[in-house]
Amino acid sequence: MGNEITTIGGAIATAGTAVACGVTLGQVDAINAAVKECAEFTGSAASNSLVRHSGEALGLAVATGVSAIAAGVTLGQCEELNDTVTMFGEMLESSAVNFEKAAEDTLSGFADGIPVIGHIKGGIHYVCGDSEAGEVAIKSASRTLGVLSGGIIGMGAGPM
Repeated sequence: MGNEITTIGGAIATAGTAVACGVTLGQVDAINAAVKECAEFTGSAASNSLVRHSGEALGLAVATGVSAIAAGVTLGQCEELNDTVTMFGEMLESSAVNFEKAAEDTLSGFADGIPVIGHIKGGIHYVCGDSEAGEVAIKSASRTLGVLSGGIIGMGAGPM
């Protein structure tokens, strides 16, 4: 979930700096550099997003299926098609592993940010000896709890 949100924010920043670059007719080196930096940041976030990995896996699954059907129609007599089926199958396997990792990271991050659930998850990490993940989960859940508590208290206090 974090990479998806980061990608959206990066795209907005890239668009904003690109407009500024256009307005200045590309004459300001700092703005030109900012456009490049924002675009690279956005590309990096997008390449690690769950949406990217799911789309890649789906596309490779379709390509594998279509090439397998074509190989079947030729009764396996076309070596190039057979090699293509194997290649797409290997790429799909790798893509599925990447998708699984991205989904795990997204769901774990989502659970970390839910008060009580994130606290329990963090405690389990600590008990299992993974203090780094435990700290991330507990801090994330505590942050959300603090934000929600502040919002509720602020609403109760009303306008001053």
